[in-house]
Amino acid sequence: MNSPLLIVGASVRAAAESASQAGFQPFAIDLFNDTDLTHLGPCSLSENYPDDLPALAAEFASMPFLYTGAVENHPSIITELSKTRELLGNTAENIQKLRDPFQLRDLLESHSFPTAELREADDPPGNFFGWLIKPYQSGHGLQIRPASENIHPEREYYQRLISGISIGALFLANGTECRLIGLHQQLTGLHPDPKHSFLFSGALAPYVLPERATETIVEIGQLICRTTGLRGLFGCDFIFREVPYLLEVNPRYTAATELWERLLKRPLIADHVIACREGTLPEREETIDRDGPSQLKLILYVPQSTQIPPKLTHCVEDIPEALLADLPTAGHQIAPGNPLCTLLVEGPTPGQCRDVLQLAWDRIAVICQWDPVYSRSMLENTIERIAPKYP
Repeated sequence: MNSPLLIVGASVRAAAESASQAGFQPFAIDLFNDTDLTHLGPCSLSENYPDDLPALAAEFASMPFLYTGAVENHPSIITELSKTRELLGNTAENIQKLRDPFQLRDLLESHSFPTAELREADDPPGNFFGWLIKPYQSGHGLQIRPASENIHPEREYYQRLISGISIGALFLANGTECRLIGLHQQLTGLHPDPKHSFLFSGALAPYVLPERATETIVEIGQLICRTTGLRGLFGCDFIFREVPYLLEVNPRYTAATELWERLLKRPLIADHVIACREGTLPEREETIDRDGPSQLKLILYVPQSTQIPPKLTHCVEDIPEALLADLPTAGHQIAPGNPLCTLLVEGPTPGQCRDVLQLAWDRIAVICQWDPVYSRSMLENTIERIAPKYP
């Protein structure tokens, strides 16, 4: 039997697939228990996330574990799980400074990197226009909204809005140094409810920025690694507007990691485990052709109450460039605004990814009986958000 590995998080299907391809037997705990996750190995459904994770983990035999998003917001859970299991990832102590936006800002400013302007809840801006409210326990863009007086002082803070391109960077670290795996565009604003306009909706990889901007991102990654001792895979969220502004660090396997695994054609969990256990990085740095193929990931949120049709699983099987993942059980009822599934698309260019997306979307909308006018509007909005490579 392959070595067992416990994976916990809000949604762990992608990490579990990577672990399986890397030669591990995944055991999983998440909020969905989608059908393609349950096919990989034993699973438990978290019904009181994240507080029930230690109790659910105790039902499995002792084995190493890693976490996905957004368990990093709950350091006590990481510490509790680590008492009886080997942690293949970053400790609560490692990530403490990274998850405090003010400490992260101070670190960046002390090394002359650009930062977004921040304010505590008790020090609001004089004019709320051009400001956001963000939660300290951030994840997937949830609870981010335009600034107002309605702020929770202990849970939220103000950040000045920076208009630009949302960029994600994926790194692999060994505690003292890191390597940039690649840059991708992060997609937001694709939720049917405009109140969730900052919610993470997917990613496009690779994404090319000017050389100096990429160098700055690498320098920031190295600073974070040296300062905190991060190990394994971690992601950074930037806004690029002439220069990259770091907004957040995600110290674990990220939602966009599977795009890089599809581009590299190998599971990055293998590198993650070696980096965590042995403190070593691969001997050769792998590079992605900036003019090579593209990979697109899109989380589909339902615009109306939707009962999962049995045909959903197979509706894009004749489109070789498209794949559905995170598939719920047929017959399950999904409330408006909740995720239906994930659509993975590949193509020689971002433009051709958009073409495949349109074909697959139309199939899904018909099978799920979505309102055609509203569905078409959502599709057009999505296509507009998928930007070409930076000139």
